[in-house]
Amino acid sequence: MEHRAGADRGHRADSDLSPGDTVLVRARAGSETREALLHVVEPVRWRWQAGGWQNPSRLRLIPAWRIIPKGGERLTVEFNLPDGWYISPRSLHIEGGKLPSHIDLQVETDAPTGAEATLSVTLRNHMAPHRATLRLRVVEAQPVLAELTNAVAIWGIARRGEKEIPDPGGTGALYYTGDLPVGGVAKKGIFMHPPYLGGVGYAWAELKPLQLPNAPSLFHSFVGIRDGGNPSDGVLFRVELIDAQGKVHRLAEATGVQGEWREIRADLSPFAGQTVRLRLIADVGPNDDSTADWASWGEPVIQMASPVKMIVVLSAFYFSSFTHGGW
Repeated sequence: MEHRAGADRGHRADSDLSPGDTVLVRARAGSETREALLHVVEPVRWRWQAGGWQNPSRLRLIPAWRIIPKGGERLTVEFNLPDGWYISPRSLHIEGGKLPSHIDLQVETDAPTGAEATLSVTLRNHMAPHRATLRLRVVEAQPVLAELTNAVAIWGIARRGEKEIPDPGGTGALYYTGDLPVGGVAKKGIFMHPPYLGGVGYAWAELKPLQLPNAPSLFHSFVGIRDGGNPSDGVLFRVELIDAQGKVHRLAEATGVQGEWREIRADLSPFAGQTVRLRLIADVGPNDDSTADWASWGEPVIQMASPVKMIVVLSAFYFSSFTHGGW
């Protein structure tokens, strides 16, 4: 590519150039000649953000613009999906040189779970059209609304026949968070040992206030006894909820044992839309035997009660091609 001083400053590049290519530019002014290597780049790079369970059909495109349009220049971005998939808007016109920081699309389909499609995005302006693609898939999942391992506000103990108190120390009770192996399988969660010095009973942990969605949801956790202790007769795990009026509700119980993770679930649907506090309790059990009661809550979460159909992104955008013509 050659440029002479005083000539038209517009340049036309070969149509087979692709991002990453280099172009040698030679400029002459009288008897002086200078050269420079120019790198070909795509006019825009796309990132994405899915709408999640709150808006499963929304797909937000976040462009990193590499071009600076002139004030009167018009850009058009076109969006295309195969038959059976629906997208809105189908195109977007950008005028006045104001480039958007994001573009919100609505993507819907009647395709079954597991179906995939390729979203094509084409940018058109005075240059050759630039295309990029994004791979989509239909999935069903139970979205996690809150991870609870680090949501504990306060913890304490209660000996048999006594009131609950914050742990004063010297009771043998213990609380911490981390990786907890049960049956050789480690899960991140909450460790609680009930008191045993001066009397047995249970350890409790109260979580920070949580705003439940206006939709059916549930508490889910794995429970078990951490590996490495002497034989244990099990731990009684219990989930309670304090509602907006301060009333305590007992929601679920399960016995955790050594050597395997079990599951505990609690239906939170009756409290939809409320701000509540959950309580996790680890009791030595009906035999009042605290031996190696290394109670472990694995991956405690609040999640939607039923699977939600969502469209997810399988791959990031990648450059496809410039079409025929120069730029």
